[in-house]
Amino acid sequence: DDFKRITAFADVLTEQKRFKDAATEHYRALIYYPEYWRDESAVKSLFQSTERSDDSDAMVHLINQVAVRQYSPIAVCYGEYFKRRLWYKSEKYKDVVQAGGLKDCMSEVQLENIYLMGLSYLRLRQWQLSEEIFQSIPQDAFLDPLRSKAIEVAKNGRNIPFKNPRLGGVFSMIVPGCGYFYAK
Repeated sequence: DDFKRITAFADVLTEQKRFKDAATEHYRALIYYPEYWRDESAVKSLFQSTERSDDSDAMVHLINQVAVRQYSPIAVCYGEYFKRRLWYKSEKYKDVVQAGGLKDCMSEVQLENIYLMGLSYLRLRQWQLSEEIFQSIPQDAFLDPLRSKAIEVAKNGRNIPFKNPRLGGVFSMIVPGCGYFYAK
């Protein structure tokens, strides 16, 4: 069928690391064949290709299109999840945390979102909250190896000595480059 041919072509473009073109082809396939918006793998491939293109404007546009048109619950769910991933990559950790959990989504996406929230709390140095978030992920989940390591980091995070950036600036004012050595 034509949908499979278009997505196969998009997969070839992905293998060639032409992610923006691959995302365009995945989107074209879903526009031509809207019944596939309910196909989780097709929707996930679209978002992954768009994310790998490192074109944040394209990702924002795609997320907005999915939110406005309400193609399917699966598409909306992935749109919300990838929006949080985009925020995380843009170091907007507070936005990830404020957005909260994903309701009415597939369990895999919910777990990945919970993990992303825990990572955001780690980046915000809120050790206790991050530990609680990571512990809420079931031990038998596919994220367990990452979960265990993240819990350990959250527990040890309280003990990490942080350097004072102002003191580094003062050192650099006195002797150029000295602040760099202080930070190491």
